Amino acid sequence: MGQKSICILGMHRSGTSAITRSINLLGAYIGEEHDLVPPEDYNPEGFWERSDVVKFHEGLQRKFGLSWDFVVPLPEGWHLAEDMAPYREELKGLVTRAFAGRPLWAWKDPRTSVFVDIWKEVLKEMGVETVFLHIIRNPIDVVRSFERRKMLNRGGMLAVWLNYNCMALRATAGLRRAFLHYDTFIKDWEGELSRCFAELGLDWPADASAFRAEMAQFIKPGMRHSVSTIDDLRNYGAPRPVVELYELLEGACSGKASADGAFDSKAEKIFNEYAEYAYFFSDYMKNLCSRTEALKNGQEALKNSQEALKKKDAETRAYEAEFRRISRYVDEIEKTCIGEGGG
Repeated sequence: MGQKSICILGMHRSGTSAITRSINLLGAYIGEEHDLVPPEDYNPEGFWERSDVVKFHEGLQRKFGLSWDFVVPLPEGWHLAEDMAPYREELKGLVTRAFAGRPLWAWKDPRTSVFVDIWKEVLKEMGVETVFLHIIRNPIDVVRSFERRKMLNRGGMLAVWLNYNCMALRATAGLRRAFLHYDTFIKDWEGELSRCFAELGLDWPADASAFRAEMAQFIKPGMRHSVSTIDDLRNYGAPRPVVELYELLEGACSGKASADGAFDSKAEKIFNEYAEYAYFFSDYMKNLCSRTEALKNGQEALKNSQEALKKKDAETRAYEAEFRRISRYVDEIEKTCIGEGGG
């Protein structure tokens, strides 16, 4: 029996972390605790994504001169280029090390949405059957989640949302996939996950009582701070392609997308229209990413210099303290010698 993997797709701040953990509780291996990115203040329940997967995607970002929030689609067939061969081999090694002997495994990093082409190509070569779970959240709520982290570029985040989802849809067209809305998941996680498992051809546990108990502890009201509708999105002033794509994806969460032959053509039309205009910003985004990377490296160098200076200051203080101790010791000896001589 061959391996099967679950690719979890979706924009940052769309609920992919919570859903990945749920998939993990249903039996899909994602890694050991030491393999995973540790929780942070704005995601205290954990990211449930592997550090090696994140590192691999960061390498791809550097290869293309991009940052995680880029808004320009990668060119069609990018993953098949000759200079991508080392990355394909790197990914094969990653999959072998991380998931060897695991009959069912899953991975998640939101950037998979834009790099999924290389994953599906490599996994196909390795004989791993892959299904795709595409997570949806209203773009307004994604933006608001970023705003709580003081990232206030609303228009930019809507463009990132559109790019991530468009690229994921194009790469998975015609493949076995299911769509899951984060809001509906929070309200009815068992019903929605059961539906998605059926659509993906995955086995639901015969006895789900342990899973229910774990989920009852894991799902908390604070995991969802805002809930918006399609009308809210229209009134928000979101660009037409964003509204159209979200409406299309929202409908797909009913499970009808695979049966609707018009779904992929509608998604492709939105993608092509967006890509034509996004091209205008291609060089600008690369230059911006280059400057951002230079700033990041400069900040890291400054931090290292400050730490080295602190270490040097600490060493200097330690030398000074030792010098004072020795001086006091010499003074005491001199006093003792003088005292003995005077006696």
